[in-house]
Amino acid sequence: MKSSLITLSLLSLITLATTGGCAHGLKHDPTANQGTINHVVLLTLKDPSETEQVLKDCKELLSQVPEVKTLWVGTPTDIGRGAEVDGNYDVGICVGFASLDDYRAYMKAPHHMEFGNRWRTSFSAQKIYDVKSEN
Repeated sequence: MKSSLITLSLLSLITLATTGGCAHGLKHDPTANQGTINHVVLLTLKDPSETEQVLKDCKELLSQVPEVKTLWVGTPTDIGRGAEVDGNYDVGICVGFASLDDYRAYMKAPHHMEFGNRWRTSFSAQKIYDVKSEN
């Protein structure tokens, strides 16, 4: 019994040592799913009550574009950093692509065009940032 416990303890320590503490052998890689080209859009809506529908349409329509590698959408959040963080928008969108060609295809994709046509007149402001990852 004592031998079994020692063996089990040693196996647990070896597992922790060889996997970096992760039970599945995976290591934390913050760039694992990152796009090479990232299209960031911050939208201010004329009617903020439409925020939930815009978020829903973003997820539903933009996720159907085959060239989209990553997609996240959300709303501003106040974590207590004050004026240092600009939260003056209603919807934030980040779409990642593996290549510039994929980004160009996305811009012409029917689902992207549908989203734009559906909501374009509802924006009082938009800020767009295109960021190339150097990873």
